[in-house]
Amino acid sequence: WFVAWDAEKSGSLNEDKLRAGLNAAFPPPSSARENPAGAGPAAAREQTKKLKVSEGLEISLFASEPMVCNPTDMDIDARGRIWLTEGVNYRSSFQRWGRLRPDGDRILILEDTDGDGVADKETTFYQGHDINAALGICVLGNKVIVSCSPNILVFTDENGDDKPDKKEVLFTGIKGVDHDHGVHAFVFG
Repeated sequence: WFVAWDAEKSGSLNEDKLRAGLNAAFPPPSSARENPAGAGPAAAREQTKKLKVSEGLEISLFASEPMVCNPTDMDIDARGRIWLTEGVNYRSSFQRWGRLRPDGDRILILEDTDGDGVADKETTFYQGHDINAALGICVLGNKVIVSCSPNILVFTDENGDDKPDKKEVLFTGIKGVDHDHGVHAFVFG
């Protein structure tokens, strides 16, 4: 890191010079540089072929971009659906590119409705800035516990429509140097 000081202001920080210097030294991401392997299902399938698994096991691709972006945690409900938290806006409050998803991060439900082993249905259970970069999800019946420091949130789907009818703060005040140093996932057991 470097700092651009403005001598005319008695050594105070000049934000414009700092931002210009940071952008020159560390250009913002572009679609060409984000992932050298590419993006989307075809690129994900190619990357899956490079994974090594133990004898007797196999790996297959269930979901990829653009259906899912930067998943941070997952859980599986009693119906076999995969619930994900996304961290598209991870550390967005101080990154120069700001919020990449203006409406906030999402909690997704992914389903394989035709039994071919690939997600073909995506439902946004919840989206908002209060879950930006949530690091944990635990699905317990009609309750969904989400860890997003400094809060632990409980969403309740009272009528089974895959949308929360109630959102409560279970507890708050979890601290860390950064939000991701605080709390992670809950596990039922």
